[in-house]
Amino acid sequence: INEIITNCSKGVFGISEERKAIAVEKLWIYIAKDCYFITDNYNLKFKSGKECLIKSQSWEEFNKNKGKTNKTEVNFSFFDYEKVKNFGYLTVNSFDDKSKYSYTLWEQKIDSIFSKIKADRVHKLIIDVSNNGGGNSAIGNLIIDRFSNKSYKGYGVKWKKSQEYADVIKNLHIESKEYEELKNGEILPLRSGEHKPSNNKNHFNGKTYIIVGENTFSSAMMFAVIALDNKLATLVGETPSKGHPNHFGELISFKTPNTKLGFWFGVKEWIRPSGKLNNNRLIPDIRLDIKNKTK
Repeated sequence: INEIITNCSKGVFGISEERKAIAVEKLWIYIAKDCYFITDNYNLKFKSGKECLIKSQSWEEFNKNKGKTNKTEVNFSFFDYEKVKNFGYLTVNSFDDKSKYSYTLWEQKIDSIFSKIKADRVHKLIIDVSNNGGGNSAIGNLIIDRFSNKSYKGYGVKWKKSQEYADVIKNLHIESKEYEELKNGEILPLRSGEHKPSNNKNHFNGKTYIIVGENTFSSAMMFAVIALDNKLATLVGETPSKGHPNHFGELISFKTPNTKLGFWFGVKEWIRPSGKLNNNRLIPDIRLDIKNKTK
């Protein structure tokens, strides 16, 4: 089983420490890819005593069968607020500004929520991003501006030059003279800038807690790490196994011309505000098992 997991993890993109966990979580996808040129079947035996027979299949069979898979739907509110005793409890399960909410609508909704928080006169605010997979990190900054009046450092970036990505930003009409002047493979370091909070009439002045968990990822991870490194809020919860404070982003994709195999690669390495590179994990101030917990 260790050999199978190791081989499957080679097909997973992202930070190396995450790959085996993702391969196990989505084994039904990666084992089919690993067995693409293999005619053998695998009979997996687990410590629990359960056995599972994995049959080899053609790529056509794989694509046909994966559409029949029953996927578990997780039902939770996308963006929700309620008062619990003298606490305000804000649940934010995404920072996506491409599908349900535009950036402008996000800003309006956040203002509306913090207006309600002010009217409720709550003493403490809990912001739950334990099920937040990310999106636009600027939305996290909007929220920070409404519970903290301190200036804070954002993420630093190591931006690697590639002609492929240069073509992408050119098509998006984005200009960066420093980036364009680099040779392919060279890195443009961008230091973390200082962010000053905007003046907001609905600013929350009490104690703020941020709940993180297994599914805190990408820009939600960045939101939590910025708050932690700048001491803007107290982090409570669990250390995510697949998300890391320092990580790679700005992924672009391409397909090989003949076999049409898909690939993703990242061009930016995001460095946390504290600059810490060792022990690349999000460690909450207060560790708490949040599974099956309710407000």
